[in-house]
Amino acid sequence: MRAEDLGEHVPTGDRAGVVPPRRNDDHLVPLSLEDATLARLATEAGVDGKAVLSDLAASTFRDRVREDFMGGVHSGVNGTPTFFINGVRYDGPWDEADLVAELEETLVHLA
Repeated sequence: MRAEDLGEHVPTGDRAGVVPPRRNDDHLVPLSLEDATLARLATEAGVDGKAVLSDLAASTFRDRVREDFMGGVHSGVNGTPTFFINGVRYDGPWDEADLVAELEETLVHLA
């Protein structure tokens, strides 16, 4: 169960021991993440850990994740995070000052 399905935003931040999936042939393969760890992290994020494990076992969101992944690939995303400002990929520095400056410059051009 995703937070989105609950109508909630769940901040994830950096979680020790959590690694992103890797590409293997033409599909994503999750790296080692024990069920107990995943359930604990989900619970800490405010989501029902048992429901997350159940949804994973049933591949409940597999098609949606694949669609989202491919949508990112088609948009030029090749890693996370990838920022888009007004539909344009932003490849500049990620610090607050540079991001705010880029957003402000974009707003000036839109006005």
